[in-house]
Amino acid sequence: MAQYEWLPTECAPRHYPARIVEGILWFEDGSGHRVPSGKLVANGWGRIGSTRVIGEALKPLPVELEISWLSVPEARFYSGAFKLPKSRIARLFREGIEDAFGAGRLPYLHIAVGTAPGGDVTVWCTDGAVCRSVIGFTANPVEKDWASFEPGTEREAYCREAWARAVPEAERERVLNTAPPLGQWGRWRRRFGWTPSLSCPETPRHLWIDGLNGEREIYAAPEWEDPWPDRSAPEALRASWQTAGGEVRMAHVTFDPQESFEALSRFAEARPAELGRIAMEVEISERFPDAAVTLRDSQLALPLEKCKVEVFRQ
Repeated sequence: MAQYEWLPTECAPRHYPARIVEGILWFEDGSGHRVPSGKLVANGWGRIGSTRVIGEALKPLPVELEISWLSVPEARFYSGAFKLPKSRIARLFREGIEDAFGAGRLPYLHIAVGTAPGGDVTVWCTDGAVCRSVIGFTANPVEKDWASFEPGTEREAYCREAWARAVPEAERERVLNTAPPLGQWGRWRRRFGWTPSLSCPETPRHLWIDGLNGEREIYAAPEWEDPWPDRSAPEALRASWQTAGGEVRMAHVTFDPQESFEALSRFAEARPAELGRIAMEVEISERFPDAAVTLRDSQLALPLEKCKVEVFRQ
């Protein structure tokens, strides 16, 4: 059985904290490695959270996840046991990551477990900079004895206060007074056949793509050929380039999540499959920080109008 050096980590969506009660990544031989638990996390979907260096450095890859957690915004517990696609995890660890900055192939360092409102669970392989989704599940709500979980507290008051702590003050009132979007992170696992088409003032150097499903990609832009047949709707896209004067600049395009997901859904459903992949054209103007983002194929064009663009000098 092949072994690799990796650690488990946990995450939850920004603004929607979770606290893992118990999580175990089980191996084929019946042993396992615990997912970090007991800490309130809202570090971002697919991001690295806690790590605990215990046991042997080299470990087999997991074949099953067992997880239970408190969804703080709902004041509700979820639990489930799920089989993992061992061949997919093994292939990702065996192939590693092609480094966009010329360091050759790099290893995945973490298996991340994400828990979200509505019982959504996702597992990723990641090194922090690059993140690949492995599989997603939906756990069931369960009852747990609150007095033994958090003695001396009242559930609703504890969760409300913990939720408030996890949200920046400037956004707290809006977030806490809006019902959590149950099942949203499960829906965002949907993949679409789109590829970015980037136009910068100068030749781009690197391209970063962050997906709503927590995946993250980095490419050396001049030689870039899209290696993925599909991906989730985008959360953000970044590109860097060098000006004629040698100055390095970076544009950061932040998408409105609902707009990008719904636009790709409508676009995919309105076009015949034989038209091939959808191009997401991103035109960054020299009149910073203007940019135009359009979904396009040979027959249809749909502009995205809620994107925010920032340009930085490095």
